[in-house]
Amino acid sequence: MDPRTIRRAAPAALLAAALLLPACGREEALAVGDGGAGGAAAGEAPAERPAPVARAATALERPPAAGAIYDRWETIGVAEGLPARKVLSVTCEPDRVWACTEGGLAEIAGGKVVRVWTPADGLAHRVVTSCARSATTGDLWIGTFGGLSRLSGGRITTWRQTTSGLMNDVVYGVDCEGDRVWCATASGLSWYDFARDRWGVYDHNNAVFHEPWVYAVTVGDGLVWLGVWGSGVISLEPSTETWREFRDPDGEMEVELVPDDGPVHVITSSLSYDEGAVWQSTYFGVSRYRDGRWRSWLKKDSGLPSDFVNSVKARGRWALFNTDSGLCVTDGDHWAVYTRRADGKGEVRLTRPGREPEVRVLDTAPPHDFVFQSDARGREVWIATAEGVGHGTATGGATMVPAEAGGSERR
Repeated sequence: MDPRTIRRAAPAALLAAALLLPACGREEALAVGDGGAGGAAAGEAPAERPAPVARAATALERPPAAGAIYDRWETIGVAEGLPARKVLSVTCEPDRVWACTEGGLAEIAGGKVVRVWTPADGLAHRVVTSCARSATTGDLWIGTFGGLSRLSGGRITTWRQTTSGLMNDVVYGVDCEGDRVWCATASGLSWYDFARDRWGVYDHNNAVFHEPWVYAVTVGDGLVWLGVWGSGVISLEPSTETWREFRDPDGEMEVELVPDDGPVHVITSSLSYDEGAVWQSTYFGVSRYRDGRWRSWLKKDSGLPSDFVNSVKARGRWALFNTDSGLCVTDGDHWAVYTRRADGKGEVRLTRPGREPEVRVLDTAPPHDFVFQSDARGREVWIATAEGVGHGTATGGATMVPAEAGGSERR
């Protein structure tokens, strides 16, 4: 099947925006990247460069090694202060959570929405897809459907494709590495060196991409990892511009012909790196690359609730897969799936080696089963759904890894 045909499986909101906003010409972007116009919008003064700060971003507490079972849930929605019902992603920090919504960026602290940023505050667009904190400056970089924004000292500065090296105003994902912010866009990959006010761009003309659509970017092990439409998973060593492409070697797009021979599919919806592993989500299953080996999973042979996976977030040994049928947490062997029942209660389905599958009914539930993205810190998980932000907490001692395997089964 042609990747352009399968492209229709992507979330309708993302595709609609990508089709409505035109791509910047590569020649124009390269001219900017080679020292052309700076990042300020037309008619504005040049964007103020971020001042160095004394501290780096604080490391986030990882989930317990044995895994947590989130038994208490609450919802933060429009009634609680969110600017929109649909939340496209969440990013955890030690003292707050950022919710990227269709109506702006919301800051959550102490379980409450404490502030919302919209275009009226300088945000590039009301539809916010992602955000990432720079460990170098402490600034928050924000991807939107109308450009790239930076929140620094309470002030927002914005860059757009017509006035900078941003390849396209549709920014699907951002990540930070050193003095650079990397942007996955609908027309390729852009990076911005904010210390030197310099841009660089890659697309199917000057990189190994088969198509220009870059859906995901994540940094780890000195490499930049990309999820590119039709190209599977790509790694880039920035200092040498060394590329490596990982594609499904069997070439079959309808079935996983040979298990664990590479990425499960060339259509990558998301990537996430942590602790030596890159996790891939697709609309046809999921994969992990670690220690030079690939391993893949499908609904039919794992605890995955659906092969249609919107995104993935890696935290410690655990991956959080966000599907159209609930949140799935796994290390590849132990699986927990969180859903909302028709009676309003929650449900967690556990699939673990050497045990019969188990279903536990919870008094509280996630807000919705369609999960766009999620993040975790310590014994908490936060999920972005079609009906607001879900906040799950592990209140007891139950773990995903059973006691006999080094975990705890106290309830």
